[in-house]
Amino acid sequence: MGNGTIAAESFRLPLENGLYLEGEVRVPSGTGGDEGDSKGRLPVVILSHGFRGHKDWAFWPESAGRLAESGFYTVSFNFSRIAARRLAEAGAGAGTGGSAEAGESTVRAEKAGNEKYSGSAGSVAVTGVKGTAGTEGIAAEPSAAEQLAAEAATLTRELQDLELLLGSLKEGRLPLAGRADTGRIGILGHSRAGGGNIIFAAEHPEVNALVVWNGGSPPARTTQDSAGEPTLLEQILERDQELNRERFNIEQALERVTVPALIIQGARDRASLLEQNTRFREQAPQHRYAGVSGADHTFNTTDPYEGPTAELKEALALTLEFLQEKLG
Repeated sequence: MGNGTIAAESFRLPLENGLYLEGEVRVPSGTGGDEGDSKGRLPVVILSHGFRGHKDWAFWPESAGRLAESGFYTVSFNFSRIAARRLAEAGAGAGTGGSAEAGESTVRAEKAGNEKYSGSAGSVAVTGVKGTAGTEGIAAEPSAAEQLAAEAATLTRELQDLELLLGSLKEGRLPLAGRADTGRIGILGHSRAGGGNIIFAAEHPEVNALVVWNGGSPPARTTQDSAGEPTLLEQILERDQELNRERFNIEQALERVTVPALIIQGARDRASLLEQNTRFREQAPQHRYAGVSGADHTFNTTDPYEGPTAELKEALALTLEFLQEKLG
């Protein structure tokens, strides 16, 4: 599949409160599928980045390109929380309400691609927005932009974003729409988005195949964190988890997924995800599982990106084989 060259077009889908989803569609160049002609249309793969990542972090552009070269209508995008973080950061820079800490946290997170999970690995810990600095260093109430950024980071919002993106795809509102076969849709999520994609696949019969890279449950405060005051972000994430405890049970959701699923797990990832992967295998043995020896949470890649590692190449090869089998 594919001819080694790709065409790409960008898109932006407006939301409320100045938020938006932005992304790119990549397809192999010069292969049929003109508007109104179903011949030559391509199976779709939607890529979902992790909690502290973004569509251009480390391995995502290369992964999207590889999928497109291999014959898929490939959609990569930023969840709306990225736009919300930028609004908070812009407010901080302009002195209009966002805290400097919020903006700095966004930059550090996007550079490191780390995730605030219990047992999370990595050298950068981003704890979230604390609110605008008050007199003599006392934290004040968060600004509207900071509140919006925290609320946009919930798993509930992530699933709503996916819903909007899927609807836009089916309605032909994404670029190069004539190249997409919306009867063959696969989704691929990394880290928290891997867990979110499991829930999404369980709830959406339009999804025909699911791939999870090092995916699992939403973030949780660590024992070490619990001694201090929870940040606004942590409070909102915990409340979202509490209000959706049954819906966000990832193991039960994976049991309910009726379409083919491939769960790829790095052998050197954090303990909590390795333990959850064991439960996945026990509770949903009908799905396909693959381990990548020596791989950490990001398949040993870094940002700035220095090229694919052997571990990333293995994950991509497994993914391509599976998607071509199930959607090709």
